[in-house]
Amino acid sequence: MSSFVARATAACILLAMALNAAAKPLDTREMIQVPAGTSETWEWDVALSSPPIFPLANGSSLICLRSEWPVLRCNVCAPSLIIAAKDFEVGADFNNARDGEAPPRKASVRPVSCHELSTNTVNNSAFRAFVRATKYTTEAEQYGWSFVFHLLASDSVRAEVTETIKGSEWWLPVPRAYWRMPFGKGSSIKGRNDYPVTQISWNDARAFCKWRGMRLPTEAEWELAAGGSKQSKRYPWGPRAGLDHMNVWQGKFPDVNTKADGHLGLAPVDAYGPQTDTGFYNLLGNGWEWVDQVYEGQPGEPPSQEKRVVLKGGSYVDSVDGQTNHPVRVTTRMGNTVDSASDNMSFRCAVSAAAAHDEL
Repeated sequence: MSSFVARATAACILLAMALNAAAKPLDTREMIQVPAGTSETWEWDVALSSPPIFPLANGSSLICLRSEWPVLRCNVCAPSLIIAAKDFEVGADFNNARDGEAPPRKASVRPVSCHELSTNTVNNSAFRAFVRATKYTTEAEQYGWSFVFHLLASDSVRAEVTETIKGSEWWLPVPRAYWRMPFGKGSSIKGRNDYPVTQISWNDARAFCKWRGMRLPTEAEWELAAGGSKQSKRYPWGPRAGLDHMNVWQGKFPDVNTKADGHLGLAPVDAYGPQTDTGFYNLLGNGWEWVDQVYEGQPGEPPSQEKRVVLKGGSYVDSVDGQTNHPVRVTTRMGNTVDSASDNMSFRCAVSAAAAHDEL
């Protein structure tokens, strides 16, 4: 039976760079040469149906995929995965594609040799630490209001709202809604430390990532991670959606959510278990995620007077089939202005691997 022997070093960036440097599919009989520091050796039967995970002495894990791009799990800056550079296509030609999801276009992920992307979205606990350390004030706080989905607002909060946007009356412009009171007066994040931080603009997200020595991922980086080892354009876990995999809308929108997936609004950042075989949580559904990509708009659409950027993944108000808002899948996207915020928008951070591991 064919197998390959991988030698791992505690300096995970050296291993990732060595694997990527081959620039060709790995021969299963080939010995991968790694710089000094090798401590352990494993063998992997390539006939296995799923990637094995090999623990490293430094608390990281090597995930050997069945393709030419290996992934390395590390715990620097935040729980995250390193993904080696790969050329692939962003987007897909689905019949109900929207907001620039189609046509597919070529993209490259080449920030140094590989990049590292947080396995979870940033949660309330992490953002609280950022605010305490920097005294940062979010844009929702500066404006004095933000958008809240109507079923999540209390009766007293709904009574304060006098205007809504035509065609989106379910999004309420709620006074004093911000990350610490995500649904307005009387709400809080108590007991929600492990939920995604929300009411965060693109500008706010960039400020947090910078504080962590990181950055927002590009759309290509995000979509590469969401596709998993099989690079699916629909669902990384298989051909069917499955409400045990993601948080999306079920029921008659916007007033009835049956909560078949267990949640009315957001779920914790690690709900449902990893969506990909490479260990990412909640890339699809739950909350839209800001990425570092300018949104160009639809063909024929008048240019926006304000800068707009892309969000990925869909949220709890979107659906499997797209009958309710956006269809949730790997290539789902939309655009919004950089100062926008709501209770279904969050983010995760990325970093070029060399920058993350200089200290190792």
